[in-house]
Amino acid sequence: MTAFAKTYLSKQERIPAALLVSSYLFGMVVLAHGLLDGFVYLTGLHLIFCAVLILTTHRPMPSLRIWIWLGVTYIIGWVAEYIGVHYKWLFGEYAYGDVLGPKISGIPLIIGVNWILVVYGVCTTLNMVFPTMNRILKAIVAAILLVALDYLIEPVAIKLDFWTWALGDPPAQNFIGWLGVGLLQTALFYLIIPFTENRLAPVLLLLQIIFFGYLSVFG
Repeated sequence: MTAFAKTYLSKQERIPAALLVSSYLFGMVVLAHGLLDGFVYLTGLHLIFCAVLILTTHRPMPSLRIWIWLGVTYIIGWVAEYIGVHYKWLFGEYAYGDVLGPKISGIPLIIGVNWILVVYGVCTTLNMVFPTMNRILKAIVAAILLVALDYLIEPVAIKLDFWTWALGDPPAQNFIGWLGVGLLQTALFYLIIPFTENRLAPVLLLLQIIFFGYLSVFG
């Protein structure tokens, strides 16, 4: 653990942070260089693992607001994906592969957890970097950052067979859809848990950027 990490993180946060960092970096290297066959099928379990780590450092706990937000975000994320896959007008024409685990009506159950992680990471980081920013402005900025993150994720997700696009690459409609759904998700975040701070959130966001950036280059 570096001196910076010891200064930045409390004692209670260091073990979750170490587990989060090691899991992302280990998975990044294994997936990028094909070191373990079938390793990608652990993606769903890793998303759950990350969500648990983030919850252990969320404050205040216990909090009814965080559980309400988790449920709302999961449902909106999963339903958005259902509409996207079955009606094709929200994100474009795409379909999920088998990598993300069990599905209902073609939509992985874990996809709602992925929405939870990306929204929490972006919104909580903005809370910490710009604590005095107007909540409406923060929701807009956070939604734009979600689109940028999805732009980074897409090539890797396609390579790993998380999902596939009918035309091979995601259409512009996908990013417009992400902006719309993302704005709804970020607005609800700042409505339900507006003053959340969690020092693992910026770590999570940075790890996601490093993970997908590395796999884009070396995967």
